[in-house]
Amino acid sequence: MLDALDAARKLYIPILSESENQLRLALVGPAYTSKGVLGASYGSPPWQGAAALSMAIESLEIGKKLEQTIDVATHSSSRIRSRPVRTERSTT
Repeated sequence: MLDALDAARKLYIPILSESENQLRLALVGPAYTSKGVLGASYGSPPWQGAAALSMAIESLEIGKKLEQTIDVATHSSSRIRSRPVRTERSTT
């Protein structure tokens, strides 16, 4: 995105990105911060995907019903899903 704004000779706008390394580097690098780049980057912990896959397999293979809201607070080495992650299921 920053390359596109540079190519178009546009001012930087605040940018929000999910786990995109180039933006994360730009947010702390003087080459971009000196030009006024502002933004934020967020990401999910690596084990969250494994927890979601584990729940999906349980649902498909043994018919376990998934709850509307699932909270996963921390990873446990003895068990992938120690507590549920908050997710919203579409009602449509």
